[in-house]
Amino acid sequence: MKFILKMVAAVCMILIVTSCDQTTSSNTADHWVKAGENYIYGENGKTINYEIAFNYFQKAADKNNSTAQYYVGVMFRDGIGCQGNSEEAVKWFKKAATQGFPEAQYNLGVMYRDGFGDTKDPVEAVEWFKKAANHGIVEAQYNLGVMYRDGFNKTINYHEAIEWFRKAANQGDVDAQINLGKMLLEYFPLSKYEEAFTSFTKAAEQGNIGAQHYVGYLNYLDGNYEEAMEWFLKTAKKGYAKSQSQIGFMYLHGQGVEQCYLQAYKWFIIASYENELVRLVERHLPKADIEKAKRMAKIWKQQNIESTDTP
Repeated sequence: MKFILKMVAAVCMILIVTSCDQTTSSNTADHWVKAGENYIYGENGKTINYEIAFNYFQKAADKNNSTAQYYVGVMFRDGIGCQGNSEEAVKWFKKAATQGFPEAQYNLGVMYRDGFGDTKDPVEAVEWFKKAANHGIVEAQYNLGVMYRDGFNKTINYHEAIEWFRKAANQGDVDAQINLGKMLLEYFPLSKYEEAFTSFTKAAEQGNIGAQHYVGYLNYLDGNYEEAMEWFLKTAKKGYAKSQSQIGFMYLHGQGVEQCYLQAYKWFIIASYENELVRLVERHLPKADIEKAKRMAKIWKQQNIESTDTP
């Protein structure tokens, strides 16, 4: 009986020591990660030094710390603090990803999608994107939407694309909101019109110029000309030519505004819009009005065009 008790006590002691060793190892790895972050971000009095940061991350990664493994993957991929090596990057991303590290899963998806070395595998990319997406990584959700929409390995699935765009859109991703709106209008123009309109509006409210134009155009199609004009003017002032020319058409046809060839021609000039219809308007205007419209367009641009990049 005493022998059995001694054996039990010995086993318990081994388990305690092993547990302590694992805890100590984990704490040490966490300490190395923090040290690496201090050097990579220049925090806590440390000067940025990518080589030292990489060495700390490598030591922690060898202890199976998933955060460190992710950092090592990033640094091998980008050649920061070490010689760039895409195969090594994938190896370390995969170590972190198999431990459930979402950012590593996403980066694996990107590398398998874009290719590294002689390897390019969109099917593998989708599997890693899905793992990251199910952890809420919005970029992974958006990329799944793109891949299912555009096709990979002879696979196109618009319903899957819409679902993934919807998930990313619900997290506020502007590109996903726009792509969701476009796909809903293209494939479900009647049953999903309201959702498409809402999706464009959310992107527009975040300042996306293309989405603001879409909201204006949908209001235009619905006959809400005053609302449409507000959105078109908003984007016209940002240099968006499609909105500028659309305002010209509204003046040309008297939609929500008094019909005016002079104003229509002015807006076509602002938009640098030229086609047979514009030339027809020009033929309806006296030469003096044509010159006046050109002056009006120049003054409007000087007073209204915001200095900003447009898509």
